[in-house]
Amino acid sequence: MVRGWIVVGLAFALAACSKDKAKAEPAPASSVPTTAAAASEVDNSVAPPGSIAPYVPPSATPTSYLSMGERFTREAANRPTGVVTVDQVHNAWKAAGFVLNQERQHLGAPFLAAYCVGGKLGTDVHTSVCEYATQEAATKGIDMSEKSFKVPNRKVYRNGRTMLVVRVGTATDTNDVTLAEKLASTFKGLKPAAAPAAAPAAASGAAPK
Repeated sequence: MVRGWIVVGLAFALAACSKDKAKAEPAPASSVPTTAAAASEVDNSVAPPGSIAPYVPPSATPTSYLSMGERFTREAANRPTGVVTVDQVHNAWKAAGFVLNQERQHLGAPFLAAYCVGGKLGTDVHTSVCEYATQEAATKGIDMSEKSFKVPNRKVYRNGRTMLVVRVGTATDTNDVTLAEKLASTFKGLKPAAAPAAAPAAASGAAPK
């Protein structure tokens, strides 16, 4: 009988010790961030093996992680200044009576450009106007475009930090050939858009009476 009570006492003692130990040891925290707030507390340069990629603010997201639509948006939001713009070129063509049947942005990065828009005129005349951030980028991008695309009836023109590519689908179409020459001539005659005027400085002191 005495032995039985001893066994019961030992069982209760062991249970109490296990409970105290469980309270003393907090549950291990997960090493994988599951929210933007949690991820911001870890090193964003390297994700732990087997974990989800850390959260990266949109402004710092590498281009390789962007969707196609996001790439278009980023390029459109970061156009260079002091260049002959896509808008200038297309508006000049329209003013000259040339009809743009299609205007569509395409990625500028493959040509080292900041922003590009393609167009279609006439029966089968295709154009691409690209704006460059620097003279160096323009030189490299235009050279790459000329060497990489060995396409018949395709010509590349430069005006400062802006590139124009004109391709005629059918070289025997005299109307399209003439149109392509006029488009290039109009492009080469344009001057860079003037930079926006700076806002006047606020007057200091009381207004004169």
